[in-house]
Amino acid sequence: MEGEGKLTTFIKTPLPVPPMLEEAFGYAGCRRYVAFYWEPFGDELAWYDGETGVVGANWPSWIALMHHPLYRLVSGHFNFGSSNELCTHWLVLDRKDRQFYIADRDEADRFMKSTNEACDPAYRPRQSSTALDLDGLADEIKRGEGAVQRLCDWLNEEMVRLMSATETLIAPGGPEARCIHCGCSDDLACMTLEGPCHWVWVDRKTGRGLCSGCHRSEIAPGNGQPLIIPG
Repeated sequence: MEGEGKLTTFIKTPLPVPPMLEEAFGYAGCRRYVAFYWEPFGDELAWYDGETGVVGANWPSWIALMHHPLYRLVSGHFNFGSSNELCTHWLVLDRKDRQFYIADRDEADRFMKSTNEACDPAYRPRQSSTALDLDGLADEIKRGEGAVQRLCDWLNEEMVRLMSATETLIAPGGPEARCIHCGCSDDLACMTLEGPCHWVWVDRKTGRGLCSGCHRSEIAPGNGQPLIIPG
């Protein structure tokens, strides 16, 4: 994001971007950047690309994404909106570089309106039609459900890949440990802004620990002498 339109409050994340995300979320536009958030008025998933906005997108895909362990830190530490609260942040997708950013809502809105690149067919999803009729409604619902299932399958496979590529949570011997705050474990790390989490401290006798993703919440270690796992 170069040039005058650069977002000073953009946070670049290491979150993996599912290749079917636009289809699963119901985004049918062709602009480079698109933001996703939850709209309490109507209690629906919304997207906005600076040119077009929709409230009432395929909400099960958002729930599946935000509840997945890979996105747990982001969903818990930023306000993308809820049933009872307006969002203060947007989850912004750079569709060209397949990169997720977190941005302040107001500044992201200005960026979308002033800097977002014009439509490019290369950014258009494989299934881009938003037209609905009564005859095609059942097929559209079925297609949306299938896209959500593919999204979940991809996220699970990506989590397995990431876990097999890092040993930051694994320690030889002793019972499986779980984080006292988020519940992640030796075999299931949560995703932080720096990548999969690691133990800040862990007590193998009790199976309790504190992961790096929750360390910033200033939770003090519990009873017992903490043991640091070398990185």
